[in-house]
Amino acid sequence: MHPRHKPRELTRTGHAAWSLTPYVPAGDPFMAPDDFPAAVAFFEQRIVFGYSANRPQRLWFSKSANVQDMTTGTGDSDGFTKDIFARQANPIRWVVGGTDLVVGTTGGIWVVDRPASSPVTVSNFTIKRRITAGADDRDPAEVDNRVLYIERRGNSSSRGRELRDMRFDDAESQFVAAHLSLVSDHVIDTGVAEMVWQEQGWAGAYQGTDLEAIDRVLWCARGDGVLASFTYDPQELVSAWARQVTDGAFESVTVIPGANGDEVWCVVRRTINGTTVRYVEFFDPSLFLDSALTGSAGSPEVTWSGLDHLEGETVSILADGSPVGTKTVSAGAITLDVAASAVQIGLSFTPELELMPLELALEDGTSIGAAKSVARVVLRFLNTIGIQATASSRTAGFEIPFRRVSDDVAQPIPPFTGDKELPAPTSWSDATVKITQPNPLPATILAVVMEMEAHR
Repeated sequence: MHPRHKPRELTRTGHAAWSLTPYVPAGDPFMAPDDFPAAVAFFEQRIVFGYSANRPQRLWFSKSANVQDMTTGTGDSDGFTKDIFARQANPIRWVVGGTDLVVGTTGGIWVVDRPASSPVTVSNFTIKRRITAGADDRDPAEVDNRVLYIERRGNSSSRGRELRDMRFDDAESQFVAAHLSLVSDHVIDTGVAEMVWQEQGWAGAYQGTDLEAIDRVLWCARGDGVLASFTYDPQELVSAWARQVTDGAFESVTVIPGANGDEVWCVVRRTINGTTVRYVEFFDPSLFLDSALTGSAGSPEVTWSGLDHLEGETVSILADGSPVGTKTVSAGAITLDVAASAVQIGLSFTPELELMPLELALEDGTSIGAAKSVARVVLRFLNTIGIQATASSRTAGFEIPFRRVSDDVAQPIPPFTGDKELPAPTSWSDATVKITQPNPLPATILAVVMEMEAHR
């Protein structure tokens, strides 16, 4: 859909067989340029269109079970149109067809209402505004019985900065729209360009050890090229924002069902060897480098080629499971200092986790501004190697040892699951913990436990 173009129908009949043709249904209402719609959804075996320049608050419904026929009539299976009448003329921005038909307008969210267990027809159709927080034109995401949408907010410089969760609250017997980005609004403060939901992640592997999959993530491509992720599971009281920064810019993101779970695919703009390029890349949880390739050989090799897409770039290398530093790609290849049978080669990045400053409830108030001392900091890991951590943002990271005496020194360090104690500084005035992963290795932190005293 695009309000300045007639609707198109994209058809795929094979991996390399695609066609894009004008949508020309029977009873076509979209003949003139100002009548072209901008929103579309499927709902109860009908196709539903919304908004045109001439009719910004109109919905068009096809015939039941026939999305190629927009002929209107008075019968239950006929197509029909409905206009949203409100005190303000707020244009339709999107339409979502789930259990209910939800319509996002700039002045609020509207929901189709009809008798219980009855299909929508021209004779029983009513639509009511349920939420007053209006919608931006970014496509929303359907999550369980919820609709996650970007709230309309002021002018273009402040758009796409607030995420809402619209759902029906049984306790309150009404629709609500919680503000999901309130406590971490800096993560999407530059605005969301597009977003997509990943229901089921897929697990990776490292040196024969399975790595945990991350499920239920909303991926948000920001306008400045940063990719924001929102892990969201309200049943488990989980809501967590993070940012993914790469050597370049994430321009678009989508999710494609794969053999092992939902795959996250991105269009990434990079500057390679002085030239701007765009790559289609996907997240592989078994790889710990960006724009990376893997290679294997029957016998150890020193020279590894096939890296033309990273020509002239400094790349990091994981050789036979161990980090071996960096090399510069020349003529599409690198030469290792020591031969290896299997490699990962790509652009490095540094995952970073910094906890909020710890606060305690004291008898005479809080620990804010009080003198603090820490006895212990314990980190709980799952399949992790190579972490650096510090119990103060003022001190350098401490590299936590993971190799054990019983390990074979000729083999990579095996992933560790369990607890490690972090040396605590004598002065801990900022009361925070910072954890980084400087190596292209797996890292999962399950918990950070601190023992601290505060005195006024």
